[in-house]
Amino acid sequence: MNRQEEVTKAALRDGLISGLCGIIPTGLGVWYLSNYSKKFIQLTSYSTRTALVIMPPLFMFGLASEKTVNSSVRESQNRQQHAKEINQWADENTNIDAAAGIRNTEEKASLEEKQTRLSSLYAKSVQDSGIRIVKGDRLGPHHIVANFWQENPFKVLLGIGAPTIGAIFMHQQKTSKTALQMQLMHTRVIGQSSMIIFLLSIMGFKEYMDSNGKFITQGEADRMVMEMQRTREELFERLGVSNPD
Repeated sequence: MNRQEEVTKAALRDGLISGLCGIIPTGLGVWYLSNYSKKFIQLTSYSTRTALVIMPPLFMFGLASEKTVNSSVRESQNRQQHAKEINQWADENTNIDAAAGIRNTEEKASLEEKQTRLSSLYAKSVQDSGIRIVKGDRLGPHHIVANFWQENPFKVLLGIGAPTIGAIFMHQQKTSKTALQMQLMHTRVIGQSSMIIFLLSIMGFKEYMDSNGKFITQGEADRMVMEMQRTREELFERLGVSNPD
């Protein structure tokens, strides 16, 4: 899978998750108003109610997909900049012998040794860039959920919180015989407490992910190393000098 396919897949996945998070509250809201509000029925038609359910999730789908694509572009630019810096650092380290005035070709590392050393430096820079590498070419479902949780904590909060508050209100309607105003107040109190607990849990996990890094596959890490090597070769080509390796 190339980079373009990965970005497209990630944008589609994030868009679908955001759309699902959006359709839950809008669907519940329209369903409730359609069943308990005569004025809402009088003021809206079937197509209007359908649009109220569909359009917000479609907007969230488009917005989330666009943000994912833009984020991927910025990440790619940051990787290229990081690769340039690593290449400069690698050149400085691999040419220490020249800076020290060593001219004996027998004492210099062979081409294979230099390339191996550079590859090791690139791999180490990738590992130290705040990521966790998973063996294989595919992430597990829990890795995907953890990455999405880290990047979209408020979407997770909305996706969990909106159905919870709706369920609390429906439970109040079924079990409580008090007035609607009291049911709303009870829903607000219980829902607010639930949202605080959800928020603390979600942000705690996000802090853990920020500290330990997101998950990427071994294949992605290898491609990052190859991208660094390719950037180094392109840099020498633009400068019009031969590769010192």
